[in-house]
Amino acid sequence: MTRKLLALSGALPLLGLLQHPPSTTLLIYTLFIVASLYPYAVRAAAARLPGSSSLKFAILIVASGWLVEGLAWAGAYGARSEQPALLHPQLLPDLLLALGFYGGWALAWVLVAQRARFTMWSAWVTSGLIGLLIEQDGRVVQAVARLLLSRPVAACAMALYVVAVYGSLVGIAYPALEFAPQRGVRFGQWIWYPVTVAGTIVCARLFTAVIMFIAGPLGLMPHPRPIWEHPFF
Repeated sequence: MTRKLLALSGALPLLGLLQHPPSTTLLIYTLFIVASLYPYAVRAAAARLPGSSSLKFAILIVASGWLVEGLAWAGAYGARSEQPALLHPQLLPDLLLALGFYGGWALAWVLVAQRARFTMWSAWVTSGLIGLLIEQDGRVVQAVARLLLSRPVAACAMALYVVAVYGSLVGIAYPALEFAPQRGVRFGQWIWYPVTVAGTIVCARLFTAVIMFIAGPLGLMPHPRPIWEHPFF
Protein backbone atom coordinates (compact mmCIF):
# COMPACT_ATOMS: atom_id res chain seq x y z
CA MET A 1 0.00 0.00 0.00
CA THR A 2 2.85 2.39 0.86
CA ARG A 3 4.52 1.79 -2.49
CA LYS A 4 1.23 2.38 -4.30
CA LEU A 5 0.64 5.66 -2.47
CA LEU A 6 4.18 6.79 -3.24
CA ALA A 7 3.75 5.89 -6.89
CA LEU A 8 0.48 7.84 -6.97
CA SER A 9 2.10 10.91 -5.43
CA GLY A 10 4.90 10.69 -7.98
CA ALA A 11 2.39 10.61 -10.81
CA LEU A 12 0.62 13.79 -9.70
CA PRO A 13 3.26 16.21 -11.11
CA LEU A 14 2.64 14.68 -14.53
CA LEU A 15 -0.74 16.42 -14.50
CA GLY A 16 1.15 19.70 -14.64
CA LEU A 17 2.12 18.87 -18.21
CA LEU A 18 -1.56 19.18 -19.15
CA GLN A 19 -1.70 22.79 -18.02
CA HIS A 20 -1.21 25.71 -20.38
CA PRO A 21 1.58 26.62 -20.16
CA PRO A 22 2.91 23.31 -18.77
CA SER A 23 4.14 23.23 -15.17
CA THR A 24 7.43 21.33 -15.21
CA THR A 25 9.51 21.98 -12.08
CA LEU A 26 7.79 19.45 -9.83
CA LEU A 27 8.75 16.62 -12.21
CA ILE A 28 11.94 16.36 -10.13
CA TYR A 29 9.74 14.93 -7.37
CA THR A 30 8.50 12.26 -9.78
CA LEU A 31 12.09 11.26 -10.40
CA PHE A 32 12.72 11.14 -6.63
CA ILE A 33 9.78 8.78 -6.15
CA VAL A 34 11.22 6.51 -8.84
CA ALA A 35 14.58 6.61 -7.01
CA SER A 36 12.92 5.84 -3.67
CA LEU A 37 11.02 2.87 -5.11
CA TYR A 38 14.01 1.56 -7.08
CA PRO A 39 17.15 2.63 -5.17
CA TYR A 40 19.15 -0.18 -6.75
CA ALA A 41 18.72 1.56 -10.12
CA VAL A 42 20.36 4.69 -8.70
CA ARG A 43 23.18 2.61 -7.25
CA ALA A 44 23.66 0.88 -10.59
CA ALA A 45 23.87 4.24 -12.38
CA ALA A 46 26.23 5.61 -9.72
CA ALA A 47 28.49 2.58 -10.15
CA ARG A 48 29.32 3.81 -13.65
CA LEU A 49 30.58 7.15 -12.29
CA PRO A 50 34.22 7.64 -11.33
CA GLY A 51 35.46 8.13 -7.79
CA SER A 52 34.28 7.30 -4.32
CA SER A 53 30.75 6.91 -3.02
CA SER A 54 30.86 10.48 -1.67
CA LEU A 55 32.01 11.89 -5.02
CA LYS A 56 29.23 10.05 -6.83
CA PHE A 57 26.75 11.42 -4.29
CA ALA A 58 27.99 14.95 -4.96
CA ILE A 59 27.85 14.50 -8.74
CA LEU A 60 24.26 13.28 -8.55
CA ILE A 61 23.22 16.25 -6.38
CA VAL A 62 24.69 18.70 -8.89
CA ALA A 63 23.08 16.79 -11.78
CA SER A 64 19.73 16.89 -9.97
CA GLY A 65 20.20 20.62 -9.41
CA TRP A 66 20.86 21.19 -13.09
CA LEU A 67 17.74 19.19 -13.89
CA VAL A 68 15.70 21.34 -11.50
CA GLU A 69 17.00 24.52 -13.12
CA GLY A 70 16.31 23.13 -16.59
CA LEU A 71 12.76 22.18 -15.67
CA ALA A 72 12.13 25.52 -13.98
CA TRP A 73 13.59 27.38 -16.97
CA ALA A 74 11.36 25.43 -19.38
CA GLY A 75 8.27 26.32 -17.34
CA ALA A 76 9.26 29.97 -17.11
CA TYR A 77 10.02 30.15 -20.83
CA GLY A 78 6.68 28.59 -21.73
CA ALA A 79 4.88 31.05 -19.47
CA ARG A 80 6.94 34.02 -20.75
CA SER A 81 7.58 34.86 -17.12
CA GLU A 82 8.80 38.40 -16.53
CA GLN A 83 10.45 37.50 -13.22
CA PRO A 84 11.27 33.80 -13.35
CA ALA A 85 12.29 32.07 -10.10
CA LEU A 86 15.72 31.22 -11.48
CA LEU A 87 19.31 32.06 -10.63
CA HIS A 88 19.41 33.87 -14.00
CA PRO A 89 16.69 34.23 -16.69
CA GLN A 90 19.01 33.01 -19.46
CA LEU A 91 19.62 29.25 -19.42
CA LEU A 92 23.41 29.08 -19.85
CA PRO A 93 24.26 31.63 -17.13
CA ASP A 94 21.63 29.99 -14.95
CA LEU A 95 23.31 26.59 -15.27
CA LEU A 96 26.70 28.17 -14.60
CA LEU A 97 25.43 29.74 -11.37
CA ALA A 98 23.73 26.45 -10.54
CA LEU A 99 27.15 24.77 -10.66
CA GLY A 100 28.17 26.94 -7.71
CA PHE A 101 24.84 26.82 -5.88
CA TYR A 102 24.34 23.06 -6.06
CA GLY A 103 28.05 22.38 -5.85
CA GLY A 104 28.05 24.08 -2.46
CA TRP A 105 24.91 22.15 -1.55
CA ALA A 106 26.66 18.90 -2.51
CA LEU A 107 29.83 19.69 -0.53
CA ALA A 108 27.86 20.42 2.64
CA TRP A 109 25.86 17.21 2.33
CA VAL A 110 28.93 15.08 1.60
CA LEU A 111 30.59 16.36 4.77
CA VAL A 112 27.43 15.86 6.83
CA ALA A 113 26.45 12.47 5.41
CA GLN A 114 29.79 10.97 6.41
CA ARG A 115 29.01 11.71 10.04
CA ALA A 116 25.22 11.85 10.40
CA ARG A 117 23.33 8.79 9.24
CA PHE A 118 20.30 10.24 7.48
CA THR A 119 17.86 7.90 5.77
CA MET A 120 16.68 8.81 2.28
CA TRP A 121 13.42 10.24 3.60
CA SER A 122 14.95 12.16 6.50
CA ALA A 123 17.46 13.61 4.02
CA TRP A 124 14.55 14.54 1.74
CA VAL A 125 12.74 16.40 4.52
CA THR A 126 15.86 18.16 5.79
CA SER A 127 17.00 19.27 2.34
CA GLY A 128 13.47 20.39 1.51
CA LEU A 129 13.25 22.57 4.61
CA ILE A 130 16.61 24.12 3.73
CA GLY A 131 15.23 24.95 0.29
CA LEU A 132 12.17 26.53 1.86
CA LEU A 133 14.42 28.79 3.92
CA ILE A 134 16.71 29.77 1.07
CA GLU A 135 14.31 30.00 -1.90
CA GLN A 136 14.18 33.55 -3.34
CA ASP A 137 16.35 34.78 -0.47
CA GLY A 138 13.76 33.85 2.13
CA ARG A 139 10.81 35.58 0.48
CA VAL A 140 8.95 32.30 0.01
CA VAL A 141 9.05 31.31 3.67
CA GLN A 142 7.91 34.83 4.55
CA ALA A 143 4.99 34.49 2.13
CA VAL A 144 4.08 31.14 3.68
CA ALA A 145 4.12 32.69 7.15
CA ARG A 146 1.86 35.55 6.02
CA LEU A 147 -0.65 33.14 4.47
CA LEU A 148 -0.83 30.69 7.36
CA LEU A 149 -3.64 32.48 9.20
CA SER A 150 -5.69 33.77 6.26
CA ARG A 151 -5.18 30.92 3.74
CA PRO A 152 -3.62 27.93 5.53
CA VAL A 153 -4.26 25.46 2.70
CA ALA A 154 -2.54 27.72 0.17
CA ALA A 155 0.34 28.28 2.60
CA CYS A 156 0.83 24.53 3.14
CA ALA A 157 0.63 23.85 -0.60
CA MET A 158 3.27 26.49 -1.33
CA ALA A 159 5.58 25.15 1.36
CA LEU A 160 5.10 21.53 0.30
CA TYR A 161 5.86 22.42 -3.33
CA VAL A 162 9.22 23.97 -2.43
CA VAL A 163 10.07 21.17 0.01
CA ALA A 164 9.29 18.55 -2.65
CA VAL A 165 11.60 20.22 -5.17
CA TYR A 166 14.59 20.83 -2.90
CA GLY A 167 14.16 17.62 -0.96
CA SER A 168 14.38 15.66 -4.19
CA LEU A 169 17.85 17.09 -4.91
CA VAL A 170 19.40 15.09 -2.10
CA GLY A 171 16.81 12.31 -2.03
CA ILE A 172 17.55 11.23 -5.60
CA ALA A 173 21.28 11.03 -4.91
CA TYR A 174 21.14 9.40 -1.49
CA PRO A 175 21.06 5.74 -2.63
CA ALA A 176 24.51 6.33 -4.16
CA LEU A 177 25.98 6.46 -0.65
CA GLU A 178 27.25 3.02 0.22
CA PHE A 179 26.73 3.62 3.94
CA ALA A 180 23.23 5.17 3.73
CA PRO A 181 20.96 3.41 6.27
CA GLN A 182 17.69 1.98 5.02
CA ARG A 183 15.71 2.08 8.26
CA GLY A 184 15.43 4.44 11.19
CA VAL A 185 16.60 8.02 11.63
CA ARG A 186 20.00 7.80 13.21
CA PHE A 187 21.52 11.23 13.49
CA GLY A 188 23.68 10.38 16.49
CA GLN A 189 22.86 13.82 17.87
CA TRP A 190 20.05 16.21 16.98
CA ILE A 191 22.66 18.95 16.55
CA TRP A 192 23.06 17.68 12.99
CA TYR A 193 19.79 19.35 12.01
CA PRO A 194 20.97 22.97 12.52
CA VAL A 195 24.50 22.06 11.39
CA THR A 196 23.16 20.70 8.09
CA VAL A 197 20.88 23.70 7.55
CA ALA A 198 23.57 26.28 8.29
CA GLY A 199 26.30 24.44 6.40
CA THR A 200 24.21 23.98 3.26
CA ILE A 201 23.08 27.60 3.13
CA VAL A 202 26.59 28.96 3.71
CA CYS A 203 28.25 26.67 1.16
CA ALA A 204 25.58 27.24 -1.49
CA ARG A 205 25.81 31.02 -1.19
CA LEU A 206 29.60 31.03 -0.99
CA PHE A 207 30.11 28.86 -4.06
CA THR A 208 27.56 30.89 -6.02
CA ALA A 209 29.43 34.09 -5.13
CA VAL A 210 32.69 32.52 -6.31
CA ILE A 211 31.16 31.59 -9.67
CA MET A 212 29.80 35.12 -10.09
CA PHE A 213 33.19 36.59 -9.18
CA ILE A 214 34.93 34.46 -11.82
CA ALA A 215 32.29 34.56 -14.55
CA GLY A 216 31.59 38.31 -14.41
CA PRO A 217 34.95 39.58 -15.75
CA LEU A 218 34.93 36.83 -18.40
CA GLY A 219 31.64 38.10 -19.83
CA LEU A 220 29.81 34.91 -18.92
CA MET A 221 27.20 36.60 -16.77
CA PRO A 222 25.14 38.95 -18.98
CA HIS A 223 22.63 41.41 -17.59
CA PRO A 224 19.26 39.66 -17.11
CA ARG A 225 16.94 40.13 -20.08
CA PRO A 226 13.43 38.86 -20.92
CA ILE A 227 13.52 35.09 -21.09
CA TRP A 228 11.34 34.93 -24.24
CA GLU A 229 13.65 37.30 -26.15
CA HIS A 230 16.96 35.81 -24.99
CA PRO A 231 16.29 32.26 -23.84
CA PHE A 232 19.84 30.92 -23.68
CA PHE A 233 22.33 33.78 -23.25
